[in-house]
Amino acid sequence: MKTPSSRLTTAAGALLAMGLPFAGLAGIQGSGFRSLAIVEPVTGTAGGTVSVGGVPYSDSGATLEVDGQTGSPSQIKVGDVVTAYGHSGNGDNPDVIERLILNHSVRATVQSVDAASSTFSAAGQTIHVNAQTALDPTLALVGLSALVPGVKVQVSGWADATGEIVASRVDVLASGSTQVTGRLSSLDSSRHRFKINQLTVDFTGSQVEGIIQEGSNVIVAGTGFDSTGALLAQQVDLVQPLQVAAGESGRLQGIVTFVTSTTSFEINGQPVQVTAATKLNLHGPVALNADVKVEGVFDSNAVLVASKLQTKKK
Repeated sequence: MKTPSSRLTTAAGALLAMGLPFAGLAGIQGSGFRSLAIVEPVTGTAGGTVSVGGVPYSDSGATLEVDGQTGSPSQIKVGDVVTAYGHSGNGDNPDVIERLILNHSVRATVQSVDAASSTFSAAGQTIHVNAQTALDPTLALVGLSALVPGVKVQVSGWADATGEIVASRVDVLASGSTQVTGRLSSLDSSRHRFKINQLTVDFTGSQVEGIIQEGSNVIVAGTGFDSTGALLAQQVDLVQPLQVAAGESGRLQGIVTFVTSTTSFEINGQPVQVTAATKLNLHGPVALNADVKVEGVFDSNAVLVASKLQTKKK
């Protein structure tokens, strides 16, 4: 991977920051290449290659962003949930990732641990750990019982329908600023405050990238808390939804966060449509908080029309 010299410095990044798909997503007609948008965990890394959702891609020319900043390949680990943009190969060339984005769900100090229910809390967020969660080596042998309040952790995963986080990876850190990614609520523009689940954020004097409003997905970073327990934000970044074009291939893994019907639902806010042609591999219902995988093609409304749908057992 290559790292840009500043945030969103490439032409692709500039267009994405404005909410527009970049030209590489459209594909090249007749070339055999097809553009891709992927949201899945990293399953392997090696020199010049990253595997996402079990599929290897060349990433030697990819730009990398971690938590809204220029990233380093050493920051990408197995289990991290990433958004990847690229294109499929044409038989003579490999599948390629052109842009890789990692936004950690939480980086904060552990407040409490409930090993019996496989949950812990940090910065007002409830985090669930399961058998699929990749754990820091210091936790791998004994699990959550090795966590104690006061330990600094970094979590990558998905928010469920209630805003609680299902962890795909948990790391123990020596230090670092506090960061939370999530959907803001209770926005009070006059007092410069909002909430992400149980965390109150004071963004007075912070640098805000994008226009935030009730329900926005944001990344919030700060180094301290006020006397009420509110995080004193230094940076608030708006998290963009998937930027896709009609006809582009998509592959998503995540949590069902909204259900209109059994054929129309959202995975972490991304609309999905099931048709009579969709190949189903169901180990449970398509319901709120179900863990699902979907492959398909995006239509002109950025809805992923599923060719394959898999649900996992609880």
